[in-house]
Amino acid sequence: MILLEGVKKSFGNKQILAGVDLNINAGSSLVIIGRSGTGKSVLIKCILALEKYDEGKIHIKGVENRNKNNKTSRSDAKQIASEKLKLVGLNTDIIDLYPSELSGGMQKRVALARAIAGDPKIIFFDEPTTGLDPIMANVINRLIRKIVVEMGVTAITITHDINSTRIIADDVAMLDSGKIQWTGKINQLDKSENQMVDQFINGLTEGPISNNY
Repeated sequence: MILLEGVKKSFGNKQILAGVDLNINAGSSLVIIGRSGTGKSVLIKCILALEKYDEGKIHIKGVENRNKNNKTSRSDAKQIASEKLKLVGLNTDIIDLYPSELSGGMQKRVALARAIAGDPKIIFFDEPTTGLDPIMANVINRLIRKIVVEMGVTAITITHDINSTRIIADDVAMLDSGKIQWTGKINQLDKSENQMVDQFINGLTEGPISNNY
């Protein structure tokens, strides 16, 4: 679905992405893990064309690029909203409430409902459980997993939360020092034999990435 080849991005003299190679399969849930500040969000912005990358190529297949907005009637929009709210486990009686009237967990669920309103083929999640307590974080993780399975979408999630990774991911990629240091299936994560991955998932202070803090 998405192929990145040698993608580089710098801000001034600081290189953030130093040649990212990554293949994202259609219908899979890829989680990109890595420390805060390693360029995970920048990478997603490059894929979404929110940031212009300096070198390399990004190929996106199976996605229709549209230069005009689709117009939906108010009644149809409300019907779609109702369907998607139910999918994320919310009652439709909240449909007319303002964001300030919702709890943090409900706001996250509404954000998920909004993300899937147009039945996209690809969905991006940027630290989806930030600010949530452990119980609500697991609720959101399992909802993301449910959406991926039931809608058959390709999902790309960035996080430094290993618990989220274990629930959401089919595939995992670790980004550090501007490059993808390891990729593999979720069931290979604990036996990756990659020192950076082992250090990160176990929260070890000593290892190949300790000097970068």
